[in-house]
Amino acid sequence: MGAIKGALLMKSIELINAAVFLVYRRFYAAGIKDLFEKGETSLSRAIPPLLRIGLSHLDGGWRHWVLDQPWWKQLLVMVAMQTSFYMDDLITLLWLATRSEVSFALYCVALVLFIGADFARKVLQMETLLAATDALSSGGNILVEYFKAFGSMPTWQAVCIILFSVSSTVFVHGHNLFIIFNAVRNVVQTQPSVCWTAFFLTFCSAVLSSGIERRA
Repeated sequence: MGAIKGALLMKSIELINAAVFLVYRRFYAAGIKDLFEKGETSLSRAIPPLLRIGLSHLDGGWRHWVLDQPWWKQLLVMVAMQTSFYMDDLITLLWLATRSEVSFALYCVALVLFIGADFARKVLQMETLLAATDALSSGGNILVEYFKAFGSMPTWQAVCIILFSVSSTVFVHGHNLFIIFNAVRNVVQTQPSVCWTAFFLTFCSAVLSSGIERRA
């Protein structure tokens, strides 16, 4: 089918996220609001602990970026979150639908922009997948085929990946690191004994592990 046609098909399927957004907003928004405001919710079984942690992180560090903000700023944050590498699609979409309070129409615009901005990266993923498949079927070297796929990447594709995917990753995860830094600093300032205890336990664990490896 080819990398470009495959990428078009995969990105077209992502349009279904608009319907998922509506489902989350209709059936999950009230329960997740109770979770943050009251500490309990009727959706306890549907929201596992790791999902709660992800939602809490986004809520604490990103909500002020979209709540009561100009539409263009909300649009920028939504596109960046979805285009960035290493952002969980499920948590991001659930948080946008239930906690960001952005309009459905604006989310649809962001979704279309995201699909366009992420197209070059999806083409590259399809090309590397096809290269790996060809290498396995012909007995070739997968790494060599990977490098060939990267080396044959046209200029427009490389520019789009850097302009959209890489810049979004730097922006999103740069802010995530800032959130983590502030959280650690607050713990150090308010609960220094906890930090020293954690440091001591980590040091002891490292010493014990080193001793076990030497004996082995």
